[in-house]
Amino acid sequence: MAILSIIALGVGFFSGVRITTPAMVHTVNAFWQEKQLYDYRLLSTLGWDEDNVKEFQNMPDVRYAEGANSIDILALNNENTEVVLKAHTIPENINQLRLTEGRMPQSDNECLMDASRPCGLEIGDTIKISQDNEEDTLDTLNDTEFKIVGMADSALYVNFERGTTSIGNGSVEAFVYLLPDAFDRDYYSEIYIRFDHDSVIYSKEYKDAMEQCSDSWEELTQQQADSRYQRIVDDAESELQDGKDELEDKRSEGQQELDDAEKELADGKKELDDAEK
Repeated sequence: MAILSIIALGVGFFSGVRITTPAMVHTVNAFWQEKQLYDYRLLSTLGWDEDNVKEFQNMPDVRYAEGANSIDILALNNENTEVVLKAHTIPENINQLRLTEGRMPQSDNECLMDASRPCGLEIGDTIKISQDNEEDTLDTLNDTEFKIVGMADSALYVNFERGTTSIGNGSVEAFVYLLPDAFDRDYYSEIYIRFDHDSVIYSKEYKDAMEQCSDSWEELTQQQADSRYQRIVDDAESELQDGKDELEDKRSEGQQELDDAEKELADGKKELDDAEK
């Protein structure tokens, strides 16, 4: 009986260890498939525009291509304690959210709060943007206060860590989600790509598929970044040329007015001379 119990305990322990990884992978894969976690996150130092999004969306085997904005901010909680938050735009198709409490934001000064790391904040509380943020950060957001109307889980965050940052204590404490119009930007800070497949995450099939298209997508991303750069240069040159044309027009108008004034002065002098005679 002792040997039988030892064998049963060993088999049970071994079976539990063997099933843990598949069970965890299945759980997270089901969540990511439901919320359409991204396959690629594309970054550019100049940001992206809507033309880039359309070009990526038109590529073969792409299910979704979606532009997004994110920024690290210093904020104040109810106790006026400074915390570092990662602000994202609410997605449409990729990296979807799971609302756990409350409702979705309906105006630019409303937000969703991290359900797992609320930082002492609750629905109805207000997140205040600290004035210790850099000027560029303050200019990026249209408001300085955001009311929490809901709590949510994000497909981007499935562990306890929220990432690192270059501000505050160097660690992001929680995430918040805002409507796109809450960001005062005319570009996207990133583009998320979801391919048209449903391979199990971490599987060999998934890894092989990602490795197979890695080089081509690096090249494509570089091409689109160059295209974005060229559009910025072309727009700047066009604006500069418009300014030069306007300057030339004003100069011509000014010269004409000066000539007319000189002629009027000459006519007046002649009239005065005639009057003196």
